[in-house]
Amino acid sequence: MRLPTEIAKPTEFFLYNLENMEEELKETREEIILAGYGYDTTKIRIKNSTPSDPVSKKVMSILKEEQRLKVTIDTVRGTLEELGPKYERLYQVFYKDNLNPEQAYKELGVARTTFFRQKKILIKALANNLGIGGGEHERD
Repeated sequence: MRLPTEIAKPTEFFLYNLENMEEELKETREEIILAGYGYDTTKIRIKNSTPSDPVSKKVMSILKEEQRLKVTIDTVRGTLEELGPKYERLYQVFYKDNLNPEQAYKELGVARTTFFRQKKILIKALANNLGIGGGEHERD
């Protein structure tokens, strides 16, 4: 059974853009440092109330973005780690190296159907961990 597009597309977005998100997180942390908060952002609490001055608003916006990126990156990395080395390799070859499916399954040394089954398992697991999909993910 095919994964619904509304689950597969946003989930794959995070896989294709993991490296970019990590770079964006690094840049966001540099913005925080430039704003005068130093390296340790764990002591800065994000409040539900809106700060009154523009500088505080900008800092709060940067902190929220940093928090969102960190959670997403940790979820993607954690899912890959949870699924194991063959899924980390699938991520590397298909999403990071951006090989087409035929090149990817040949590089991985698996059958075409195995490649697509593993890809589906990866997407389902990540979608569930990100809160995009519903239900438990399967393992092989």
